[in-house]
Amino acid sequence: MNSFLGSKEVEDFLRDYTGSPAELALSQSPFDGITTTELAQQLKGLNIARRKFPGLHSTRGIIYPPGINLEQTSSIAAARYKASLFKGERLADLTGGFGIDSLAFSATFSNVVHIEKQTELSDLAAYNFEKLGKDNIVCMAGDFDKVLPEGNYDLIYLDPSRRHSQKGKVYKLADYSPNPLDILPWLFQRTQRIMIKTSPLLDLSLGISQLKQV
Repeated sequence: MNSFLGSKEVEDFLRDYTGSPAELALSQSPFDGITTTELAQQLKGLNIARRKFPGLHSTRGIIYPPGINLEQTSSIAAARYKASLFKGERLADLTGGFGIDSLAFSATFSNVVHIEKQTELSDLAAYNFEKLGKDNIVCMAGDFDKVLPEGNYDLIYLDPSRRHSQKGKVYKLADYSPNPLDILPWLFQRTQRIMIKTSPLLDLSLGISQLKQV
């Protein structure tokens, strides 16, 4: 993560820039140590944040990840809806990503563990949480079955990838990554309540039958 991307000079430049991210990527960077590819990524992030997470857009110094991470991230409205369904002391977000869900859950849970297997994305989320003044979210980088802190959780949240290298977009639980059906026993050793975000095309009857404890 290039922390210089969160500097006042860079942000002022991006907020004043009137061209597109593609035009910026083809230009010459006005900053030492920052490429135009990085600047274009931040400009795209600012544009997406304006409609998808306005609270981040209005916060100075936020650093945005590559576009694919932003596109797969929940909107703040959807994240707040999910967070409104539960409250408690401890929550673990096992597929933390950019951190929007963890951010929303931090308003309804006293302590949130954000787990993301990509170290750079985990570092970026931790940086942004600090900028947002969120001191009740702990970021852990690595596979959740290896880095999840010990203890019981009031809720474990899972947003599996629904894209398959051969099948493209998938909707069957067994095709998700991670496969919720495989890890349910492991999860229930740590919590009595699990929230799983599924495909809108999930066969509800089959899903309820396979998960058993809905």
